[in-house]
Amino acid sequence: MVFCKKCNKEYPSQDGYFQEYKRGLFRSVCKVCRCLEVKEYRCKNRDAINLKDRQARALGLDVAINRLNQRRAHRKANKDFLSKKWAEYNAIPAVKQRAIELAKIRKADPAWRISRNKYLVLYRKSNQRYLECSRKSDATRRLTFPEKHRIKNANRRARQAGSSGKYSGCDVINILISQKFKCYWCGKDISDGKHTVDHYIPLTKGGANDPANLVAACGYCNSSKGAKLPDEFLQFRKQIFN
Repeated sequence: MVFCKKCNKEYPSQDGYFQEYKRGLFRSVCKVCRCLEVKEYRCKNRDAINLKDRQARALGLDVAINRLNQRRAHRKANKDFLSKKWAEYNAIPAVKQRAIELAKIRKADPAWRISRNKYLVLYRKSNQRYLECSRKSDATRRLTFPEKHRIKNANRRARQAGSSGKYSGCDVINILISQKFKCYWCGKDISDGKHTVDHYIPLTKGGANDPANLVAACGYCNSSKGAKLPDEFLQFRKQIFN
């Protein structure tokens, strides 16, 4: 049995529950605590991280400019060969047909750029391979960043409901830290990552989607509260548990 040094939880083994940073070497804290540590560090050191990202992008820009110059030099040196290859590509029947379709669209509509966008939308909808690739990438993102995906959907639903404001993952971490990783309503421990974000004043009752109107709650309290106001929910809990 292995214990996490931060949350003191007991695990059957290190494999699968602790991060392996070298072959055969595991961290002393579990994956849940490590994830919360990383998020807390990023929230506190956001400016320094952004500065490092800008510096890395600046270095990447120099590399991109060098590659662009190399490509231009290659095109100049192999102009005849590339023009021949381009002519062979344009002679392909499918490419010819697509060029004819685009020419018809441009001729029918003077604003051909808008028509081209429409053509691309139709092409993506009709192209099964493109749809499969986009679905796979969306599913991968949902599995890799589930918390980010939930927050994005919550902000989208709040916008559709006409509520103002939005929140990020850093805001959720700050709320969890201020509540000491306990449910706002019942005090249950939610440090295992099974927390939910609840609106103190429901969106249907005029509440905002700002961090000031958010609390961290367990799944049971969030689902049972629904669209109730705080006083109504507390009375509801007293009726159930008394």
